[in-house]
Amino acid sequence: MISDRCDFNDFVLETEGRDYQEIIYMAEREATDAERRFYHHSKTDPEKVLCGQDYALCLKEFITFMRYGIRPKHISADTMMLLDRLRDDVQPMMRPLRIQH
Repeated sequence: MISDRCDFNDFVLETEGRDYQEIIYMAEREATDAERRFYHHSKTDPEKVLCGQDYALCLKEFITFMRYGIRPKHISADTMMLLDRLRDDVQPMMRPLRIQH
């Protein structure tokens, strides 16, 4: 996993300088790893279990945003600005003219 702490900002930092397809691939892989953490958990570390589930959902919403421009449900304004910038950098011609914030 890119972020063992299940921190989405760590993931975003790792995507710097990568192209659209590579970012989507990384996000899918990271979401799969996070879900594995949830489903193959040890009873001794419940924090990692919940972290994996929430992080996987966040990554799936990120993939949907990158592909279709649909704003994730539970996201701060600062994170939304970061996602807008990232999406603009990797696919400027495919972005709708205006996304509702």
